[in-house]
Amino acid sequence: MIKPLVDIHAHLAGFGDGSPCRVSRRMSRSLVFRVLKWKLGLKEGTGADLKYAATMASMAAEAGVEAVALGMDAVVDSQGREDWNRTHLYVPAEHVFAMCREHRSLLPGVSLNPLRRDALDRLEDYAEQGAVLVKWLPNLQQFNPADSRCIPFYKALARLKLPLLAHTGCEHTFPDMDQTLGAAELYERALEEGVTVVMSHCGAACPLHRAADARKGILRLMKLHANLMADTSALSSLLKFRHLTGLADFPFPERLVQGSDYPIPGFAMPYAPRIGWLRAFRLELMSNPIDKDQKVKE
Repeated sequence: MIKPLVDIHAHLAGFGDGSPCRVSRRMSRSLVFRVLKWKLGLKEGTGADLKYAATMASMAAEAGVEAVALGMDAVVDSQGREDWNRTHLYVPAEHVFAMCREHRSLLPGVSLNPLRRDALDRLEDYAEQGAVLVKWLPNLQQFNPADSRCIPFYKALARLKLPLLAHTGCEHTFPDMDQTLGAAELYERALEEGVTVVMSHCGAACPLHRAADARKGILRLMKLHANLMADTSALSSLLKFRHLTGLADFPFPERLVQGSDYPIPGFAMPYAPRIGWLRAFRLELMSNPIDKDQKVKE
């Protein structure tokens, strides 16, 4: 396996400590958020958001890759304005660009809700500033990619040659998720418009949400559209590790791209029966999660 030059799926995050990021009160009280905050050693009042970005950049550089630093846009209301009551995580493009200017190992992967009133103007601006892709998580951002109102956005993405990194499969990190919005079929119009779509997690679902598994949908669409790819993010995680070994027989290996899903941790021990207990144990002890994820997948 050739070591990738880019980790296409690494999340910037923050709760407003030194940045314009936001986390809802409900999300900040969740077990997932508390565990990640503890594991990453983040403490409010210490410029935690900037330290988080610096750590991610350092991990990517040490692993010998550039990481696409992903933002997360807000939920919007019927008027196309931010709806803070329904937004659990907000990592705006301004923060993404600022951190990527600060750290050479980070590439800007902005998030932009297509139902914003000024979505097309923002998209043009982000492309001009050097965005390498647009990230969507409709389950969290509460819009349907098959909505006809997204068509002008798709046409603009295709014209600007900006890939769309689209969440597929289930999403269990945040509250109030609509798992139906992780279906691969929702992006047929985007593919028809010529957008390069990269479907996250290869569409895999965790055991808690088997009905949201999008793998078959992705394979069906790959047979029809050469502009469809998939990333391997979260496939070594605790809830999706069973799907990773199946990629050995993936019929379109040239369309797979690496994503660590940082800071979501990957694990090696589930694969010990295949790779040996000693090797798995050594991988488990690696301190760099971006490098560890890559080596586990190798």
